[in-house]
Amino acid sequence: MSRIKEIILRQTWTTKDEIEFIRKLGMNNPAQRKTKLLRYLKALETRTRWDSIDREDVIDCISREIQTCGMEGKTSCFAHAAATKN
Repeated sequence: MSRIKEIILRQTWTTKDEIEFIRKLGMNNPAQRKTKLLRYLKALETRTRWDSIDREDVIDCISREIQTCGMEGKTSCFAHAAATKN
């Protein structure tokens, strides 16, 4: 089943979905990735509906992605979140 179809069927956007989106944000144009991540972080300040999304995890993830932009061998926020969840 495709990822989009799975999300539609469960009708909820989770922290995992948000982190996956952030990891892919700007990957089609790496030269602009950091700018897109910074703009997305700024836009999160006005977000009012978080529902089943953990705000702190998302902000931590995007901050880490911004810091490591362009670095080879970085640990993505997705891997970090998976490793720290118990």
